[in-house]
Amino acid sequence: MNCFVFTDRNRLAGAGLGQISTVLGRMITAAILVAPSCVLAQLSPIYADFGIAGKACCTVADGSGGWWVAGNYDPNSVSAPGNRERVIHLDASGKAVYVFTSGIGATVNAIALDPGGTLVVAGQTMVPPPFAQTGPQYVADGAIDAAFIQRFNASGMISSTLISGGPLTQTSAGNAAFAVAIGPDHFIYVAGAAVGDAFPTTPGALQRAKAGNFAFIAKLTPDAGAIAWATLLGGTERLCYTGPALCASITPASAAVAIAVDANGFATVAGNTTTSDFPVTDQSGGGIFVARLNPTGTGLVWSTHIAAPWQSPTAGAYLGAMAMDGSGNPVVAGSTASGSFVAKLNVSSGAVLWSSLLWPGGQTGISSIGVRADGDIIADGVTFDPAFPVTAGVPASGADFVAVLDSSGALVNSFRAPAGSADGQIVPGPGSAVTLLGTGGSVLTLPSTPPPSPVLLGVVNSGGTRVSPQVSPGGFVSFYGQGLGPSAPAGAVVNGSALATRIGGVQVFFDDVAAPLLYARSTQINAIVPFEVAGRGATAVRIETPAGTLPTFILPVVPATPAIFAITHLDGTVLSDAHPARAGEVLVMYAGGAGLFTPSLKTGELVSTTKPWPAPVLPVVVDGDILYAGAAPGLVAGALQVNFRLSESGVPNALQIGDTMLPQ
Repeated sequence: MNCFVFTDRNRLAGAGLGQISTVLGRMITAAILVAPSCVLAQLSPIYADFGIAGKACCTVADGSGGWWVAGNYDPNSVSAPGNRERVIHLDASGKAVYVFTSGIGATVNAIALDPGGTLVVAGQTMVPPPFAQTGPQYVADGAIDAAFIQRFNASGMISSTLISGGPLTQTSAGNAAFAVAIGPDHFIYVAGAAVGDAFPTTPGALQRAKAGNFAFIAKLTPDAGAIAWATLLGGTERLCYTGPALCASITPASAAVAIAVDANGFATVAGNTTTSDFPVTDQSGGGIFVARLNPTGTGLVWSTHIAAPWQSPTAGAYLGAMAMDGSGNPVVAGSTASGSFVAKLNVSSGAVLWSSLLWPGGQTGISSIGVRADGDIIADGVTFDPAFPVTAGVPASGADFVAVLDSSGALVNSFRAPAGSADGQIVPGPGSAVTLLGTGGSVLTLPSTPPPSPVLLGVVNSGGTRVSPQVSPGGFVSFYGQGLGPSAPAGAVVNGSALATRIGGVQVFFDDVAAPLLYARSTQINAIVPFEVAGRGATAVRIETPAGTLPTFILPVVPATPAIFAITHLDGTVLSDAHPARAGEVLVMYAGGAGLFTPSLKTGELVSTTKPWPAPVLPVVVDGDILYAGAAPGLVAGALQVNFRLSESGVPNALQIGDTMLPQ
């Protein structure tokens, strides 16, 4: 059985250049550590660009070695703020061969691939939608939002269909599609939430249109051109765990967040409800429901709430994900006030076969779940609990986690990972292979057969805390993995008046231009993106290590990737809780990702300590009056120094470069 454990830690950017390592020392290091009895398997990341503040939600293999990845794009732009739907098709090399971006107002929640290779996308949108309407529109009069179903091929969007009840009121929960699946007859099954009034249910449906906030399940023809059947699922009486005062604020509502369809057309849905009269055949448990519908959508085979011996009677529960095992049994995961859990149900009766408390407390949430061909269950998500378990004897840190459970729910091993690297959809592959989607846009494949090192795990803006594939001219970037460099750390080396591009037997190339290196060891490389990538939409990155050369991969290039490494008082003391900033005080910010400078700087050169100093081409904005904004004297080209007087109500770590704001 393969297992992976890696950690992220703050380390100095590069020993040997004292000023650089002090100012630019806030860089993430991630080290893969192999637990006893575990075998390291390769992680092969490719990257999809969802902007500096966007998030990927879902991915599916295209059948040709590439991946469709969808999510919400947000460049954190001043001129065009807000989330937009984005759908990206990556080929086997990681190159984006197709990108669709909607206007503001659409959100992707799920995708699926039909047998003919057509991608089906489900989500929610404002009405009218910020994309072309090319299919039937089942939208109630007065509705201002709707669930959408889109279809894409390699050339672009084929159709878009809207479905909604409505209109919205103060007690309405809204219309949205949260899950999609392809049935054995190639029909499209969609599940989500709807305002029950005027929802287009079909004759004989389990529940017809009526006032309230319901889950919905709909079966559409393969071209999404017509509804074969559609039903609501839910109740209207609020579910109350505590006293009347709290209950009065609860809106009775239900939402289906997961769906699976078997070879005979039976649909299993799972979700959440705040209703006490949700239609169930087993009334035990709390607000999580799992239900199995007959192939015509006219009746329930079974419907149940999830109950477990560790669940407090007064604890609210929330479902995060569902997957099916090899026998068709649903495996669900979620959280309660008691902790995060995984449970398996019998597909024939809905009875709980077992339930496992993954971790107690309310600081851990499961994002996705998958079942491998060998029966093991993979769960990922986010935890803020420093005591979250990892494989025995192996230290780990980071906001994301991946846990492996056996087919009976026992925890086999687990690891933690940097934020945005392992908190999205899990896609089981052949054998024991698994692909993990990070919300930062990384697609990481854990194949069954472990190859020799080196292995690349991920890419991080060196001043950030979350996986992000974007790079900018002169920006600082960290690569982490296994076998990337020497076992003993190698620091930056100055050759004349510039940083060396080879240290510890390591070199990094961006479109065949060698990058200056700040730090290299077996688990991590810190580099500076050459200014020569400016104006290119993407750059091909090649990493040469003492153990061999990694396959070339592609990263998107943007004008700026703002990142703050340190903010100090004029005496050099770093801002902290013990040494806070004062309104009107002059502060010094050291940052990166500013892009090009004028006069132009050479890649890797050390900036002169005498005036004049180059200024960034893009405008710089902070919360205060800027006294100086330019290249940092004595530091490497690409480092930005900003001296500013903090405004009365200013935020010291607010930074905007060009049109891009630093995420807060």
